Amino acid sequence: MGWGDKKPTQFSITKQPFIEWSLNNGESWTELQTIDFVTQAWFDMNDQLYAATEKELWTGITSKSKGTKIL
Repeated sequence: MGWGDKKPTQFSITKQPFIEWSLNNGESWTELQTIDFVTQAWFDMNDQLYAATEKELWTGITSKSKGTKIL
């Protein structure tokens, strides 16, 4: 799993946050829906993805859904 800014530069005022994951050891990647920059991401024991931003906690993030805000 990876997350960050698609085009980070020192002088850019536009931010393009992303989060993506790979199910085949990095051979291919699937971009997931995101609203803001992810600061932490993890899976629980049931392989449910959680992602935290500076102000929110999300779960159920997929390539077709930004998930559900739980905090």
